[in-house]
Amino acid sequence: MAMARAPNTTATSPQVWAILVIVLGLLLTGRGVWDMVQVYEFATGGVATEGRVTGIMSVNEGRGRTGYYARVRYVVDGKSISATTEDRIEPAKHKIGDTLPLSYLAANPERVRTAATAGKIGFWPWFILGLGLVIDAAGLFWFLRTRRRA
Repeated sequence: MAMARAPNTTATSPQVWAILVIVLGLLLTGRGVWDMVQVYEFATGGVATEGRVTGIMSVNEGRGRTGYYARVRYVVDGKSISATTEDRIEPAKHKIGDTLPLSYLAANPERVRTAATAGKIGFWPWFILGLGLVIDAAGLFWFLRTRRRA
């Protein structure tokens, strides 16, 4: 008496790997979109002002790299606000007491970026978004190919 064999549904199925690739692509695409939204927020709702550098923070960013961020004080509607820039700065160019052109969000004045980078999309958001879309397309192609063979 011959026994019927169950279909191959192990965790190493090519479809499972294709789905994991698609998920990775979606995560990268989501990160790229998030970065774009942050830039758009400052491009449309950013208010230009000048602030005074009150300190420079160093942050260990891993692999022996250190990022420097300016602690700044600026005035919004007569109220003095102290915040840390969301953008890295070069500590050699900015000293405590220097004036720094800034852009803050009207809806949330504590969020501040340097005017030089506020509302500008750099290389990395485009790269992450593009890489995510390419990985998504490759994963979807792989998934659809494995479904046709099954």
